[in-house]
Amino acid sequence: MKTKKEFPATHSMSTEWFVADQDGNIALFDFNEEGPVPEQIMGGEGGWLEDISAPDEDGINSLELTDEQAADMLKRFKPISSLSKDNEYDCIVQLKDDERVRKSFIAVFKKEIACCLSRKERIYLLNWFWDYEASEEETNKIIDFLKATCIGFYQEYFDSEQLSDDSIYPLYCYIQPYASNSEIPKRTAIPKHPLNVSQIPEEKRKELIHVPVKFSECPGLQIAQYVVCKSYYNCSSDDIEKGGRIYSRFPKTGGGFCYILQDQDIEKDGEAPIILDAEE
Repeated sequence: MKTKKEFPATHSMSTEWFVADQDGNIALFDFNEEGPVPEQIMGGEGGWLEDISAPDEDGINSLELTDEQAADMLKRFKPISSLSKDNEYDCIVQLKDDERVRKSFIAVFKKEIACCLSRKERIYLLNWFWDYEASEEETNKIIDFLKATCIGFYQEYFDSEQLSDDSIYPLYCYIQPYASNSEIPKRTAIPKHPLNVSQIPEEKRKELIHVPVKFSECPGLQIAQYVVCKSYYNCSSDDIEKGGRIYSRFPKTGGGFCYILQDQDIEKDGEAPIILDAEE
């Protein structure tokens, strides 16, 4: 599912991307405005599960959740009777156990299917539920496709005010507090059975950012410590100058803070972030 965020833009740095930890577990980073964004994703839109999945024989981007991951998700599903036309988006559905139903569903919803999460359990993530190109007759048959559904997962998953250790989604999540470089990105979701790089296509694994930490041990994670980032912000009184270059103050993973070089040129300065400890 891709959000309607603008990226890049002169006034906004809001975007999302994926990161893998040293155990191969995957987290989604959701950043707003002034948070540091890895330079390697600059110029492209942040993504959702489409970006770590691959098309199947139906042309649908697909993953295959483990039995445990699928079970975690399905326990939060509700009967179809709870579905209404107010539920336009932010929806995961489970199809009835019938191959003809699956084929009919894909024929109607193909443009709106963001990802097949489990072919085995017939779980699909939709961009939009009711807003799709279909005849009135097809619209009236929607309910016939479905066994159960989960509405509103996206808002719940990215609720930065409350940590969830019972996430229905198999991803860790970190959120950068809005318009603030002074706060560290906070972990807001802890999956019981995390999605691992071993579950995504090999070509997609190479595109992931990797960090030498364990998400399970990091309630806060400073991405700018591990990869060269860019930030949209005004110069701060906390910035320092050294050798004619400007370093910005950032909170560190594990506590404390450091100064990270602004506008680092990877070709000239190398791929590792240039960092000064606070005492320097």
